[in-house]
Amino acid sequence: MPPVRVTADKPVPPPPPPASASAGPVPTRTPVFPEASIATADGWIKTGKAAYVAGHFDQAAGAFSKAVALDPGNGAALYNLGVVRNKTGDTPGAIDCFKQAAGVGHERAKKVLASQNIDR
Repeated sequence: MPPVRVTADKPVPPPPPPASASAGPVPTRTPVFPEASIATADGWIKTGKAAYVAGHFDQAAGAFSKAVALDPGNGAALYNLGVVRNKTGDTPGAIDCFKQAAGVGHERAKKVLASQNIDR
């Protein structure tokens, strides 16, 4: 089954470069995720989006999964988990997430399913 064409909800842009170039090399693909301080689904969604933008798809999936665990009816968390699963080649998992997101009223998930002629 080919991947579904989707994009993440409003991704969080990567942080700006440091003010001083003399501080040494800056890792460009290693985001810092303060897991101990994240207590809400929205916090995990923000973390997942940052990880997705940085190309850390496993970490993004983990963050979105934690958001879903905290709030199983969170359409944005379900949708974004579907986006990551689709990106990593798990099309059936992505479709399942999109169906769940559409089931709680997430409009973008509904559009993705409709564009691919997938029944909810």
